[in-house]
Amino acid sequence: MARLGIGIAVSFLYVSMPITIIQHPNGQYSIGPATLLAKSSPGSDGDGGGDDGNSGHGGGHDDDGVDDEGNEIGDNNTNKGNGPRSGITKIELSQTGVEVRYADGSSEEIKKGRYIRRSTTGKTVVSRRATGADFARLRARANGISIDSIRRSSNSGETGVNGATVSGNNIRLTYTNGWSEEISTGQYTLRDQYNRIVVSRPTSKSDIKRMRQIAGQ
Repeated sequence: MARLGIGIAVSFLYVSMPITIIQHPNGQYSIGPATLLAKSSPGSDGDGGGDDGNSGHGGGHDDDGVDDEGNEIGDNNTNKGNGPRSGITKIELSQTGVEVRYADGSSEEIKKGRYIRRSTTGKTVVSRRATGADFARLRARANGISIDSIRRSSNSGETGVNGATVSGNNIRLTYTNGWSEEISTGQYTLRDQYNRIVVSRPTSKSDIKRMRQIAGQ
């Protein structure tokens, strides 16, 4: 019985981990960040362990005193160890803040030094001073998403490049699935097939190296 229990537990963990790209009936893609959490440092991802009192975990440990809807948000979006149930639809990252929006309408934001979490109806359920762990967790999600996240998760085979423009460190790549990514004046932008911004953040050296290689430079 003990071996059976261990086997069931391991199977549950394996099934619950990988959330990547969700394709909706209207053709829109949502990017699930569960696979990106592994890239952030231990203790900064606000996981189900509940060790970080400032992580906004749904278990009711938030230091802002908001518990009822906080439980709902933590369970359905960003802070449980088994990954979110809602994919990311947009990430905006700057030097001073970050905003992550989810497919169910909820969001997380760090603005002017404060961490704000909103429910699916747009109601603020957490508002407190942002911590270093908040920044690390949300920035890790933004830095972990690129066109490769889409291409690896595509069920229709490899997505190819159908256009490349390079001018110094300004690079634009377009793909056969309609998506595009661009580096312009130090900002990285990923757009979906409808030209909607999915990710906007400062450019990294790895962005430049990777996109130059794709462009054949």
